[in-house]
Amino acid sequence: DIDILCESKKRIVDLLYAKPAREDILIYNYQLYIGKQRIAIDIREIGDEYYDSNWEKEMLKKRVSYKNFYILESEEYIYSLLYHSLIHKKKIADKYREIFRQYFYTDDEIQLLEKLKKYMHKKGYKPVFPLDKGVNFNRNNFMILKN
Repeated sequence: DIDILCESKKRIVDLLYAKPAREDILIYNYQLYIGKQRIAIDIREIGDEYYDSNWEKEMLKKRVSYKNFYILESEEYIYSLLYHSLIHKKKIADKYREIFRQYFYTDDEIQLLEKLKKYMHKKGYKPVFPLDKGVNFNRNNFMILKN
């Protein structure tokens, strides 16, 4: 799937002619078709509580041009991926463990939580409960970051 962070979800949905993946609950998962190919898209917007709003603004502010689109700056990417892995997932996916070992020299969840907590405190970011009802939520790790 493709992950998008933007200022206005409605604007992106309208530009892409994206359709909600489900109509029955508040989710931020969409789909679009290019020819007969279905593309899954997660569209996040400032204020959706997926990340702290100030963090979302900073991610967009520090974005980096890459080919014909923008990507997250490297520090924003690694810490947002760490937050995503620890808060939006029940456990750290194997595909992220190697990234964390290379960047943080560990894939131990407790050590990674401490690194994330220190980073968020330094930046003034708070853990948030996502509005998206389709997102997994690791309450234990959330409480560790909150305290």
